[in-house]
Amino acid sequence: MSNQIHADDVLLQAILLLRDTWENPEVGIVAAAIVDPRFEPVFGVSLRTPSRRWLHAERNVLQEFENRYGVPGQNALMITTLSPCTKVNSLSRAGKPCAQLLMEKRFRRVHTGCIDLCAAPRGDMDYRPYGFELSLTDHPVCKRICDILCGLFSCYGQRINSDIERIKADTRDSVFAALDNIYGRLERDVVKKRSGLGG
Repeated sequence: MSNQIHADDVLLQAILLLRDTWENPEVGIVAAAIVDPRFEPVFGVSLRTPSRRWLHAERNVLQEFENRYGVPGQNALMITTLSPCTKVNSLSRAGKPCAQLLMEKRFRRVHTGCIDLCAAPRGDMDYRPYGFELSLTDHPVCKRICDILCGLFSCYGQRINSDIERIKADTRDSVFAALDNIYGRLERDVVKKRSGLGG
């Protein structure tokens, strides 16, 4: 099995986790995973903090990974539905930009479902200063869903911070239709059992 196929399998599992936690008002619209060859993959989603800021999925999954296993190894791979944020000053985010966090944690590879052109207008070239290689999914269902998720940021802008429940209620069917049609409920049940985050 090639690394790309394996990364896309994990990306699909992250998307399934996001779908299965979509109803939770404290969950955002981004999912991530860390794959370290020494351990089982760890998954996470963006979460709203008590201060009403967003703990981005990359930071959340990294904290979960470190709680379970310690520091990720040099061959660890970060997988995200949306490429890491780069904006230094963000009033809605808890902590520093995710690209900077990944650089500090010495990630060399990031695999994503969609490049956020707001964070990286020049695509993967904008991530080179952070020291990691960015790869993009070629899985058609993952790509479609991640593109739709990215589009929610463009469409709703700052409303995502104040009106996430309504936005998610209005968009759930359109976001996950391709996944539901192809993969059905079996994968949903498997991910729900693994994550403990079922909504």
